[in-house]
Amino acid sequence: MRKLTLILVTVVVVLSGCKQKTSGAIEIGAIVPLTGFSASNGVMFQQGLQLAVDEINGENGKISFNVTYEDSKSTAKDAHSAYLKLSSSGCKYFAGLGGQFILSFAPDTKDSDKILFASAAPNNNLLTLTNRCFRLFPTIDMVTNRIRDYIVEKDYNRIAIVYMQIDAYSMYNESIQRKLAEIGRDVVFVESYESNTRDFKNIVNKLATQNPDFVYAAGAGESAALFTKQLFSNPKTEHLPVIGDMNFSNPDNLAIIGELKGPVSAVDNYLSPEFESAFHTKYALYPNAYSVYGYIIPYLLKSSLEALGENCTSTDVYNYIHDNSFATAAGNISFDSTTSEPNLDLIVKTQN
Repeated sequence: MRKLTLILVTVVVVLSGCKQKTSGAIEIGAIVPLTGFSASNGVMFQQGLQLAVDEINGENGKISFNVTYEDSKSTAKDAHSAYLKLSSSGCKYFAGLGGQFILSFAPDTKDSDKILFASAAPNNNLLTLTNRCFRLFPTIDMVTNRIRDYIVEKDYNRIAIVYMQIDAYSMYNESIQRKLAEIGRDVVFVESYESNTRDFKNIVNKLATQNPDFVYAAGAGESAALFTKQLFSNPKTEHLPVIGDMNFSNPDNLAIIGELKGPVSAVDNYLSPEFESAFHTKYALYPNAYSVYGYIIPYLLKSSLEALGENCTSTDVYNYIHDNSFATAAGNISFDSTTSEPNLDLIVKTQN
């Protein structure tokens, strides 16, 4: 039976600690897209991670962290180069964001002393590449199950799907089409686009001819927001309800969309009120799931290191996290011992 370990959002007193065998702060290497098409998600993740580190370091306890951020530039090649750079410095704990970016270096962590906390990596093949990973992001099945249930709840019947042409979103498309077919819903329109697409007028015009009553927009960064903005600019589609992943919880993307003429929903994670308040106080922004996944990572490490004591190894930490359940700012989380998939409960947030 898993033990529940509390990870407090507010400041706590550290009673015992575990340090790396070298003195000083414990290093976390964060490989994050700070430029390129996923930059807006990367920044939200970085801000959440840094908030947790600042809180923990501010306690002046036995455990402290130092984070080195490397920009993956929203490419797999740069993500892998960033990993090699951080790994060569002796870093053992890695936080990565972005499915295809993480997949580029995940094999390097297999059978190693590294631990990878993977966020925004829903790819089902992640655990075939590494046995040293915790996935802090819902799987493709989790997301598409929630979208399917939402479509049934709202009784939508004619579904349009517009998705970014990268591996992860292609798999989202395949999964949701299969699940909609199983429940007798009609997918009347499917179109993909390149990650650098900014003009969606042709896609919107073609979509309008099929008279859908619901749109699933699967894409990263501002592209999905630009598509939605242009969908609302067409008189034939301006009131269509749209759903996507937590990209539609990102304030920057909502600002790009502008006036929400139709309901815009996001499949997102629960965020504790305390975390939302702390994040808003620090950044004058409201967090989303990317933020909370980044925030959780230092607290998972802190809780594990405190419990294990001074002579623990990264393997001890890995096993401890697998064997326990944690109360976090995103609710209770545990990890499947075979797949490293999380037990996340997803909600749908509708913006209007």
